[in-house]
Amino acid sequence: METVVLLGNSGGGSLMAAYQSQAVDPNVTPLPGMRPAAGLTELPAADGYVASAAHPGRPRC
Repeated sequence: METVVLLGNSGGGSLMAAYQSQAVDPNVTPLPGMRPAAGLTELPAADGYVASAAHPGRPRC
């Protein structure tokens, strides 16, 4: 496999964006007293990302 592109449709759009964000720059941390999820800091990043009918995100104030 040479190129991996994430495709997020509707609610999966924000899910795939969160995955790619964590893969590129791990920033999710466990709550105090909890163990980190296995492999959460070792996710492979995709080469591209396509959002189809996804929520545009929070508006800027």
